Amino acid sequence: MAIGNATASAATFEAMPRPNAETETMLSDHRRRIDELDDHIVRLLAERFEVVREVAKIKAAHDIPVRLPERIREVCERNSVHGAERGIDPNFIWRIYDQIIEASCSLEDDLVAPRESGNGTSPR
Repeated sequence: MAIGNATASAATFEAMPRPNAETETMLSDHRRRIDELDDHIVRLLAERFEVVREVAKIKAAHDIPVRLPERIREVCERNSVHGAERGIDPNFIWRIYDQIIEASCSLEDDLVAPRESGNGTSPR
């Protein structure tokens, strides 16, 4: 099982000890809260990507590159500091934002590419 990858084989899970009914009951409220927080994280990511779509339009209209290293560094650093202030490993936060930003830039690339190739509906 890889914690960072959150994957494990079925055999690995079968070999793990199972909590008893009392422990399951104690965990259920916490698991429900974690599920709610995960849902909230996904909603926030969806909202972030909606903003990214708007940013892509502005960048395309003004010939601004999708990847701006200074801005990427600024976002990762700012959020790493916020994470550290809340007791979260800043390197972990940096890695998460690296993934979020890469996905954001890929989305921007996909949205800008048709315009650059002349296949889009709006001219540059």
